[in-house]
Amino acid sequence: ERRYTLPLLLEIATPAALTEMLKSTQNSDVQLVRESIRLLTQWPNAAPAEKLFEITRTNSDPSLRTLALRGGITVAGREPDTSMRLALIQQGLSLAVRAEEKKLALSQLGRTPLSEALEMSLQYLDDQELVDEASLAAVGIAESLADANPQLANKVSTEVLAHCKMPAIVKRAWALRLKPAAGGPFIRDWLVSGPYRRTGVVGAIAVFDLAFGPEKQGEAVKWYAAPPGDTLNLMGFFPNQTDCVAYLKAEIIAPQATDAILLMGSDDGIKAWLNGTEVHSNNVDRGQVVDQDMAPIKLKQGPNELLLKITQGGGGWSVCTRIVGPDGLVIEDLRVKSQTGSAPSVTTYKPEPATGAVVKQAKLPAPGESPKLGEGFRLHVINADSRFEAAGIADINRDGKLDIFCGGFWYEAPAWKKHVVRDVPEEGDYFYDFANLPMDIDGDGWTDIADAAWHNKKLFWLRNPGKSGGQFEVIDIDTPGNIETAMAVDINADGQPDVLPNIMSQAAWYEFGRDKTSPQGVKWTKHQLPQQAAAHGIGAGDVNGDGRCDVITPTGWLEQTQDASEPWRWHAEFDLGHASIPILAHDVDADGDADIIWGMGHNYGFYWLEQSTSGGSRSWQKHLIDDSWSQPHFLILADLDNDGTDELVTGKRFHAHNGNDPGGNDPKCVYYYKFDRNER
Repeated sequence: ERRYTLPLLLEIATPAALTEMLKSTQNSDVQLVRESIRLLTQWPNAAPAEKLFEITRTNSDPSLRTLALRGGITVAGREPDTSMRLALIQQGLSLAVRAEEKKLALSQLGRTPLSEALEMSLQYLDDQELVDEASLAAVGIAESLADANPQLANKVSTEVLAHCKMPAIVKRAWALRLKPAAGGPFIRDWLVSGPYRRTGVVGAIAVFDLAFGPEKQGEAVKWYAAPPGDTLNLMGFFPNQTDCVAYLKAEIIAPQATDAILLMGSDDGIKAWLNGTEVHSNNVDRGQVVDQDMAPIKLKQGPNELLLKITQGGGGWSVCTRIVGPDGLVIEDLRVKSQTGSAPSVTTYKPEPATGAVVKQAKLPAPGESPKLGEGFRLHVINADSRFEAAGIADINRDGKLDIFCGGFWYEAPAWKKHVVRDVPEEGDYFYDFANLPMDIDGDGWTDIADAAWHNKKLFWLRNPGKSGGQFEVIDIDTPGNIETAMAVDINADGQPDVLPNIMSQAAWYEFGRDKTSPQGVKWTKHQLPQQAAAHGIGAGDVNGDGRCDVITPTGWLEQTQDASEPWRWHAEFDLGHASIPILAHDVDADGDADIIWGMGHNYGFYWLEQSTSGGSRSWQKHLIDDSWSQPHFLILADLDNDGTDELVTGKRFHAHNGNDPGGNDPKCVYYYKFDRNER
C-alpha cells in the first residue's frame, strides 16, 4: 500500500512529504526502495540530493547505487544557489565511476556559472570519453562569464580548441577568443565561375539554395583566373550584376593531414565545400567584414579543393578567406596553388548569358515540368518555400476539417491559408523544430502541439490560443539533451498520447496530466528508461505479444513490465545501426508475432527483422526491402488502397546533414511498398 502513496508525496513535495519519502528508501522491500529513488529524482528541488548520495555510498545493491547517484546529480542541478549547487555536483563527480554518470554531472556543471565550476570542467578535457561533455560545460560557463572576464573566456577557448573536435562546440569556443582571432594569410589565388542566376528569383537570400554547374557533379563549367588579392572584388570581375551567384575554387596544399579553421568574410551569403563535402553555409544579405564566419575543417595531406559560393543581391559583392590552425595561428608550409592560364581581361570580360539551371540536381524536374507521380496520385503544393522538417495533421481551428501544422505556420483547409504560429529560431541551417505532435495537452478542447529540438536540447509544447487566434505560446517541458525527433505513443495504455522523444544522451518518455495547481494547468511526469535505449533511432510497439507497449532501439528492445514500479527489462537482441525514427513493430509475415521494420536514417537501405521463437528463445532474421536510395529517416504504415492491409510509406529528405550523408543530394522521393507475404 505504501507504494501507492509515493506519487502523492511527490505531488505535495513539502519537507514533511520528503521525510516520508526518505523513510521508504530504508525499507527492506527492494522494489519499494527503487520506486522511492526514482520519484526522488523527480523532486522539484535539490533537497533529496544529500540523501541520494548517501544511498550511493552505503547501499549494497549496485543498480540502486547507480540509480541514486544519477538522481542525486539530477536534483543537484535544481539548487538555485550556485555555490551550493557546485558543492553537490562535486559530490556526485567524486562518487561517479562510470562515464555515463560523469557526463550527467558535467552537463549540470555547465549550467553553473562559477569560475570554480569552469576549472573543474577543464580537468576532464584529457579524458577521451568525456572531452565533448567537458568542453560543452566549459564553453557554456565561459559564455556566461565572458563579459565580466574576457581573459578567462579566451583561456577556455584555447584549452577547448586544443582538445575538442566537435564542430558545434569548436564554433562556440572560437567565438570566445580575444580579437584579433587569427594571423594567417589570405587565400589570394582563385578560379572564378559565373555569374549564375535563375529567371524570376530575386535577392541574395532567394538565390542561395539554387544549385548551378560548379556544385553539380560531372557538369561542364568554365573557370577564369581571378586577379590575386586578399579580397576578391567580384563586382569588379562581373560588373553590374544582381540576383546571382559566383563560385570560387582554390587548391590548398597541406604538408600533412591536420585540423584547421576556415575563416570567411563575404558580401553577401557564403557556402563552402572542402573536397566535395559542405563545411559551411550562411544565407545572409550583408556587407563583408574580415573573419565574419568560421568553420572547423580537416585538411588531408596533399591537395585539397576548396569551393565557395557567394551570393549577390545588389551593391557590393566580395569575399576574403583564410585557413589557420585551431589556435588561430599560421599553419607552417600550408600553401595555395597558383592559378594561372588563359583568363579574360577584367575590362573586356563579358558575362555568360543567364542560365536556367534547376534547383538542387539536374535530375529534378525542370521549371514548368511536373514531378513524376505514381498512378492514382496527385500533387498538392502547400508551400514550396517551406524548409521545416516536421509536420502534423489536426483540426487546429475546430471547423471539422483537417489542417496542416508545420514549423512556424499552420495551413487552414481546404484552401491552405497560412497562419503564423511562432518565430522559430534557426541554427546551422536547422530550425528549432524537430517534431509536430498534435494533442490536446491542457484539456481545453483545442489541439496543441508537442515539439522538440536538437540544438537547444528542449522538449516543449505549443498552446493553441483557441478562439482568440494569434500565435501559439511556447512552454518548456524539459531540457534532456539533443533530440532527433519525438513520437506520440500511448505508452501506459491510459487512452491518452504520451511523448517518446529520441534523446541522444538518455532515454525517457513523458506523460502529461491536467493539474490546476501546476503552471499552465499541466503537469508533466518524466519516466526514465534504461540508458541502453539512448541512440539514433527509436520506436514503440508490442514486441513480445503481452499486450503492453514496448520500446524498440537500434541495439535491442525494452520490455514494459506488468508492475509500473519495476524497471523495464532490456533485451540486447539485434543491432540495427543508425536507425530511422520511428522503428516500426509490425507483423510483416502474418505469423502472429511482431517483426521490426527500420531504415538507415543517414545511409542507403531499409530492412525488416523476422521474429521467430523456438524453445522459449527468440531470434531475428534480417531481410532487405530496398537499398537503391538513401536516408529513409521516417517510416509510417497506412492502408493506401483500402484492401485491409497496411502498406509501408517512406521517403528521403534532400540535403540531410547539409548534404554530407551518402546520397544526401540525390533527388527527393516518396515511395510506398506492399507486403508480399509469400516471399522473403
